[in-house]
Amino acid sequence: MFFSIAFIIRYIIGGFINFGIIDADYSMLIILLFEFFLLMGGFFLLYSLLWKKIEGTRGSYSSILNLRVIIFYIIALIITILGYLWNSYYFLFISLIIIFILAAVISAVNYYRNGKKGSFLKFYFIAMILGLIAWIINAVTAAFLNWERSALVYVYSINIIIFLLFLYGIIKITRKPGKIIHNGKKI
Repeated sequence: MFFSIAFIIRYIIGGFINFGIIDADYSMLIILLFEFFLLMGGFFLLYSLLWKKIEGTRGSYSSILNLRVIIFYIIALIITILGYLWNSYYFLFISLIIIFILAAVISAVNYYRNGKKGSFLKFYFIAMILGLIAWIINAVTAAFLNWERSALVYVYSINIIIFLLFLYGIIKITRKPGKIIHNGKKI
């Protein structure tokens, strides 16, 4: 959800600026919102790997607005503000690379412990590795290649593959009978 919001802000609302529909004075706000929602997307990927350990099995529910998750919002806001104050994308890149390293390690552990039980775990692991690669290429492109467009095509291609992996995994899980519970009954 957060990645979707980030890319809608960047490409749709940003496109309105490029075509003069929205005043260019809002471009910095769009960049800040894009970075914030990218970070939140990364944090929630990490949270999705840990939520059972964080929330426990006592019947608590996960939400985008609970007291434990507020820490992610605060950290994402601080990183976004620091990037703005120092006029640098490096906080964003380093943060997302660290998040994806952690997510890749956790998803690898989850896969090796429970790989046979959860078919989605292998897609999650592959997606985390691809996400890590994408952010490393993105950082290298920004730092050393002056945002070379041909290198960014690789980043965008990897991101599309990541989203397709998640889509495939979600479709595969939700299509199995007896996996979805609605009003206390397995569907």
